[in-house]
Amino acid sequence: MKQLSFLLFFTIFFSSIGQNHPGKVKWYTIDEATKLQKENPKPIFVDIYTDWCGWCKKLDATTFNDDNISSYLNNYYYPVKLDAESADTMMYYGEAFVHPTGTKRTRTYHPLAQKLLGGKSAFPTMTFITPDQKIMPVSSYMDAKKIQPLLVWVAEQASDFTPYAEFSDAFNKYFYKEDTVPYVDVNWLSLKQAQELQKTKPKKILLFLEADWVFSARMMNRTFGQKEVADYLNETYYCVKINATEKNDIEGFGQVWKNESEQTSIHPLVAALSDNKLKFPGLIWLNEEGKLINRVQSYVDPVLFQKMLTFFGSNDYLTIQWKDYQAQ
Repeated sequence: MKQLSFLLFFTIFFSSIGQNHPGKVKWYTIDEATKLQKENPKPIFVDIYTDWCGWCKKLDATTFNDDNISSYLNNYYYPVKLDAESADTMMYYGEAFVHPTGTKRTRTYHPLAQKLLGGKSAFPTMTFITPDQKIMPVSSYMDAKKIQPLLVWVAEQASDFTPYAEFSDAFNKYFYKEDTVPYVDVNWLSLKQAQELQKTKPKKILLFLEADWVFSARMMNRTFGQKEVADYLNETYYCVKINATEKNDIEGFGQVWKNESEQTSIHPLVAALSDNKLKFPGLIWLNEEGKLINRVQSYVDPVLFQKMLTFFGSNDYLTIQWKDYQAQ
């Protein structure tokens, strides 16, 4: 089965929720972006350019002019354009960065540009600034297709467990390559069913929290269907999948959880299970008594995910640290 391409899925999704911003990136100053980030944490995307850089101009004319890329930047980032040779004083998280001469000169780079370039002097450089102020510069021109997995990897914090090369490969396989691998269905249960079954046949529960707008959650669904993964899940776990914006009542943990909001909102059970961090996808392991073993709120690549499944499923987690288990 051929997967739905990123651009097609993206266009359908944003059109359906009425948040599409076709063909236009809403650029902020760096001061505006850092202030907004404190109010509502999202990564900052900084396009560092120069007036003489031809590839910078091409990035504007092609990649940033793509409807889907501009929409993604507008919704999941605070986009900033920063002239590397600017002579202006710039505020960055309340700190003033002052040009030493106050005069714009070719190949004389602003102190803040130097900081965000990370020691590089290549243009364009696209620098990501996470809400915890981690700086991640990438120096390269990228077309719309090439930049897609990078934007998703940072915005969805998939970097927590998966190196970019592996994520990019999985992303392109899911959205752009012919799917010829046979897949096995996981026996997904409701939370009530899983907890009822635990009473007579104790097994661990794996809860998967997904969200429609999270691309890496869709990628993890593909991982679940791989034969080795699905077979192990069906044998070792009771598996429960919950959508973050589920509107129906969910019974579990001795009560009925209701989503009483009339608007699209996070289901209260999902908020509780994710410890109100609301990062998706979410993987939550419960032991045979329904008590929390561990919580991973990030995309996890297939190889690492299989290792996690056996680490908890075999009870090795009781006798060995995860870092030591990984090293085996």
